[in-house]
Amino acid sequence: MFRSSQYLLVLFSIYCQWTFADRPVPDNQSRTLSNYTLSYDERRFPVEIVGQWIKDKSIVLLGDGTHGTREFYQYRRELTQYLISEQGFSAVIVEGNWPGGQSVNAYIHGQTQDSVIDSMEGFKAYFPWVWRNQTILDLIPWLRDYNLKHPTRPLGFYGMDIFSLYPSINRVLAKQSLISANDANIISGLLQCFSPYQEIANAYGEQVAENPSLSCQKQAESQFIILEKLYRQHPYNTQYFDLFINSRVIVAAEQYFRLLHQAERAHLVWNNREQTMKSIVDEIIQFGHRKVIIWAHNSHVGDARATSATEIGDISIGQLLRQAYGEASVFLMGAISHQGEVFAAGEWGEPGSIKTMPPAIKGSYSALFHQLGLPRFILNLRRLSEHILFDRFYERFIGVVYHNDEEERYHYQNAVIHQQFDALLYIDKSRPVEPLD
Repeated sequence: MFRSSQYLLVLFSIYCQWTFADRPVPDNQSRTLSNYTLSYDERRFPVEIVGQWIKDKSIVLLGDGTHGTREFYQYRRELTQYLISEQGFSAVIVEGNWPGGQSVNAYIHGQTQDSVIDSMEGFKAYFPWVWRNQTILDLIPWLRDYNLKHPTRPLGFYGMDIFSLYPSINRVLAKQSLISANDANIISGLLQCFSPYQEIANAYGEQVAENPSLSCQKQAESQFIILEKLYRQHPYNTQYFDLFINSRVIVAAEQYFRLLHQAERAHLVWNNREQTMKSIVDEIIQFGHRKVIIWAHNSHVGDARATSATEIGDISIGQLLRQAYGEASVFLMGAISHQGEVFAAGEWGEPGSIKTMPPAIKGSYSALFHQLGLPRFILNLRRLSEHILFDRFYERFIGVVYHNDEEERYHYQNAVIHQQFDALLYIDKSRPVEPLD
């Protein structure tokens, strides 16, 4: 699969000079790059080959360059199933909210009579197509079936994101039977601070920005102190673990929505989110899941130090996990595309729809890979970087909101891709995810 590295070096040297030109890289040079790609049939992702790249890792992050692309969910489903079946991974952690993940977790453990679709109800609040789509619907029953067949080594399914301020508050209040009467009364009183905002987290943030005296920061932190101590007294207990993480999310979500509306401190919002997601992953690992798989956007999965985001001080969960556990234990895989259709909203809070994604701009990795004429392939960037070093090119990032009329302004960053990821999936023409709603 990988040969003639000296020719690849020549190709990328030429590409650095030609990238903004109107003429393409010559065909013979493109054929040389194709020697370093693993092309595959869309009916089956090459899980065994990628699995060999992962076999010594304990934390695997699987990215997507767009939150609304079907192929990016499909490769993660196939690879996740392989890693669970063949390499002993025991937890799937998604860039979704914790309460939503706990409903799915109850389903795959046979602890609820809900249908599989009902178990996904907790992911409706924010852009439901991200975790309520056909590929996730296919994955969850597989996880449940696996647990039925392997009761001594069950799987877990978790959310790690922080947008669930009120769902997490309600979940803490619903578990007061786990708490002493005195502490339960104290926590209920503390959380009453959030009640005037009709369970609209954004309204809380807006009001506090106008009147800082309304802040519930101290109340959020106080309830966490109580519940963290309680959890440390009951480690490995699933009920107390759920209580503890929801308590942690309340602190992070309060901070997120408060800072979101304070212009002078808005730059802290992103890093607060990354640090909290990383801390939740830490707790899941400490809870007993020694080998975990994380599904998230490329902006979270990739090492932010290799992108222009680092210039404004942004970090990423991929970066934090590399720093905490060592690069030898962590595997970062990105996924990008060149053109096609994507499911996304036009603005925050709007419903999603299918949008056309134009060809990637000149000077981007996607534009380079498009010249190979291959519909899909993967690259082992670690092995490739032993022979060549990529230059800093553009990379497209599309989340739940897509401004396809101004995408160069909103959706591109510079990146050094072999430092950002260990491996890369490329799709030339993508299809939209299939939402359930």
